[in-house]
Amino acid sequence: MAERLRIRLRPRGGGRFFTAAFLSVWLCGWAMGEVFALMLLVRGARALLVAGPATPAMPPPAAAVPMGLFLLVWLSFWTIGGLSALRQLLGCFAAEDRLELDSGDLLWQRWMGPFRRRRRLPLSAIHGVRVAERSGRCGPLVADLARRTLTLSELGTAEERREAARQLQEALGRSATEDRTLEPGLPQGWACLTPPLGVPLLVPDPGLRRRQAQVMAAVTLVLGLVFAQLIQTALAQPSFWPLTLMVAVPTVAAVWGTLWLALGRLEWRLESRRMVLQRRFGGQLRERFEARALELHRSIDSDGDHWYDLMATDLHPAGGLAGGSAGGGRAKVPASHSLLRRIHDPAEPRQLGRWLERQCALPFNDPGSGD
Repeated sequence: MAERLRIRLRPRGGGRFFTAAFLSVWLCGWAMGEVFALMLLVRGARALLVAGPATPAMPPPAAAVPMGLFLLVWLSFWTIGGLSALRQLLGCFAAEDRLELDSGDLLWQRWMGPFRRRRRLPLSAIHGVRVAERSGRCGPLVADLARRTLTLSELGTAEERREAARQLQEALGRSATEDRTLEPGLPQGWACLTPPLGVPLLVPDPGLRRRQAQVMAAVTLVLGLVFAQLIQTALAQPSFWPLTLMVAVPTVAAVWGTLWLALGRLEWRLESRRMVLQRRFGGQLRERFEARALELHRSIDSDGDHWYDLMATDLHPAGGLAGGSAGGGRAKVPASHSLLRRIHDPAEPRQLGRWLERQCALPFNDPGSGD
């Protein structure tokens, strides 16, 4: 094993220049929008402080509050979009991925201009390193972990990523052409709960769902304040009712989304030789679907991208009698429900399928398992 293997991958290719040119133009417009929105917020704050409009064109203080809150929400998303575009622009020229073996660990560093992200992975936790395929072409350099696939780098040329995969595979003590066999496990974003007096439940990761509920609650709070202030303003100035009704739609949607994330979920009840999909909301529970088999589907979209979909399947009787059947039995039609869908890489759907196959003793049809 090489003691001090170091790999550095940087952006390559002429297409990044066109991407950078487009992002540069877009970011100029983004900056103008930021300045304009901030100026409006400053003028609105002045209008509240002096208890009157800052300019003849400014609305009265009663209308400035809901408009300012709405503009603040819009500005938040606008800023996030601009920072994301700026990150992509830095990635065209100032990005670098560094991989280094250090004391039995793989040290992974991602540089994006002056910013750095760092992570240390024990070699024992890495099942393999490879170059993923995308639409029949060389994709990113990835590491297969126990429960998920981690993207190490999308930079460099195809040959540079293949060479990096070969070197890292040798460092792991495995052949570069070895078929990867991942341990059956739950991919990231899932959890298995076992109630004291019940059967195991496969659910979305409770921690992730809790964080999503908190973010959604913050958005709902802002929209609720805007909506409440708009109602108060509209009672005094009826011309504000159209805007109030427009804000009511996203406010109601945000309230429902927060309640669903906090109190509701779709979960799978794991029994012997079957899985039952349940819809839970508060103390209410309703069965939606029953599955007795698993199948990994592969499809190609109009852009040539490969999709891998883990389907829970069953056969349910149709409403009418099967024509020509000797015993008058009912015809059966296939029914299915998607469990996990991923683009380009079947690793996570395959892992989940194998885990459920072992957990519930369900037949798992995986046509590509030998690929």
